[in-house]
Amino acid sequence: RKESSAASDVYKRQLLACLKPKDREVFTRLFLQEQDVETVSAQMGIPREAVYNKVSRGKRKMRRFAESSGR
Repeated sequence: RKESSAASDVYKRQLLACLKPKDREVFTRLFLQEQDVETVSAQMGIPREAVYNKVSRGKRKMRRFAESSGR
């Protein structure tokens, strides 16, 4: 199980690495640090809509990465 968990962690890091730095920061704040959209928006100095756009764009990019890597 430890190997599977380690492989999963590596894959998650690869997924995040395929994102632009600001998009990666949004994902990290929302999904790893569990901040809400309002907090992310305020702390990063970007509109809420930009947060949602970065999440949408990031999901598409990660999906394409996953498909291209056979996952």
